[in-house]
Amino acid sequence: MPTRMWEIIKTVGKYPLYPLLVNVYFVLYIYQLNLFQVRLADAVDYLLLSSASMAILIAAAHALPRPFGAVVSAVCFFAFVYLILPIQIMFEPGGEPRLLSHLIWIGFFIYVTVLVFARKGRFASRFHVAYNILTLAAIIWACGSILVEDWRAVPRDTALTLNGIAATTPIAATERTEPTAQIRPNIVHIVLDGYSRADVMLKAYGYDNSKFLKALRQRGFEIASQSTAPYNQTHLSLGATFQGGYFNAGQLAGLNDGDAQFRRRLLDNVTQGPVHNILAQRGYRFFATSIGMTGFYQYPDDTILLSDTKQRNRWTFEQTLMSDRFANAIPGLGRWVAWNNFQQMNRDLRYGFDFSNFRDQIKAAAASGAPIHLYQHALAPHPPFAITAKGKDTKAWLPYTRFIATGNAVIHGDEARRQHYLDGHLEKVKYINRAILAYIDQVVAEIPEPRVIILQSDHGGSVFYHHNKLERGCAWERYSNLFAIQTRPEIPVIKNGVYNTVNIYRDLFSAYFKLPTPALPAQSYFADWDQMRQFQAVDLSAREACGPN
Repeated sequence: MPTRMWEIIKTVGKYPLYPLLVNVYFVLYIYQLNLFQVRLADAVDYLLLSSASMAILIAAAHALPRPFGAVVSAVCFFAFVYLILPIQIMFEPGGEPRLLSHLIWIGFFIYVTVLVFARKGRFASRFHVAYNILTLAAIIWACGSILVEDWRAVPRDTALTLNGIAATTPIAATERTEPTAQIRPNIVHIVLDGYSRADVMLKAYGYDNSKFLKALRQRGFEIASQSTAPYNQTHLSLGATFQGGYFNAGQLAGLNDGDAQFRRRLLDNVTQGPVHNILAQRGYRFFATSIGMTGFYQYPDDTILLSDTKQRNRWTFEQTLMSDRFANAIPGLGRWVAWNNFQQMNRDLRYGFDFSNFRDQIKAAAASGAPIHLYQHALAPHPPFAITAKGKDTKAWLPYTRFIATGNAVIHGDEARRQHYLDGHLEKVKYINRAILAYIDQVVAEIPEPRVIILQSDHGGSVFYHHNKLERGCAWERYSNLFAIQTRPEIPVIKNGVYNTVNIYRDLFSAYFKLPTPALPAQSYFADWDQMRQFQAVDLSAREACGPN
């Protein structure tokens, strides 16, 4: 390395850059932990604003005598890391401070401060260099970890089931079938996240949903009165639906993915997996509306994302960064970030259920003779509870809403919190019921037959749900999901009111494309949030009473 360049590096290294560098590290850290809902590009606004603020503060501190400037830089560093560390490191589950963690943190800061002053500033430059090197190493480690995880990952198109659509109907085999000899219906697939079956709503929630179901039947929908979900988690349940099969533990064991990578894989299989490939070969045009989180779905180039606001205006990264971190304790900051995010999520929700917002794009595709597949995953009635029955933004349930957290992660066994949670849930149910019926009328009027409208939930509600213990939650609530379907021309899909949503595309492909995809037996499995590749079979033969968890 040339002498001049080395001198520059040594000079720059003596400046307190480590508060800025640790900020970059935490951006990479949050991204790596949340690959399934955020994009790295979402962090640009946050990174620019926070880094500029730190740089101004550090520059001002640098004007002070060296010992004082070094201490101010150290305060910035320690305070930022304290605020951004996962709250579990510094606090007990009940909110009490962890004494040992705080003593270590305070002691280390005092030790650094004493050294700076005791050495009359001579230690400051060495301190800056050491911390600059440490934080830069952390950034390199984080980048390396992301690259290694991606390099080690098996291909995204690897089958995860033994009996799924990709296994029973290899893509190469479907190419031999003449597409024009088949009916290619326009497909509108609506997922209402966390929407419970009618009997659960009545018995467990005290809410009669029969009026909504009657309105669906009047519009020609078949409704499965005993519908069940294949899995308790969104990623697994929808992943199974869009692969048309139950996951195989042996195949999952062969993956090198961490949990975040695995969740990313499952969602990618929804947007560009076997179902997408088979429809693409038959000339389908793909559209989707936003779920409200920028990185939850990553669509391929052949899918048009219908949205009213550019992705850069969303707050997904900022709220993910704040979740479960002590920064939320700063008065007003957590609520301000959350409220901005919830308002945008509500705008996405309202936009997605007003067909006039994207009528021209859909009708242009239909006019070209190509069938369309419109996928709409609505975060409703799933939290956040920030919308009224009339579709207005509300802060009424803000104290009981933690971004997209559900069940015991919000309720904590507190019956008063459970009641507030249920009230917010039912308010959102009332909104979505009204919005969906109006939207279906628009779809029927605008999208020609042959046409299929799928209305399903990925799983049931979470008022009595426990993320990590099957026996501490209510399986009847969680697995009793909504499934309704309108087919034109009509095909029989539901038999005796019983249905498992793993079979949706198996049944459609069998009926319309004549593919060898018969329905699979109804099965349901539980997976712990932190061990989502270990499955426990769930017996739903006996209805259980839902009670406190």
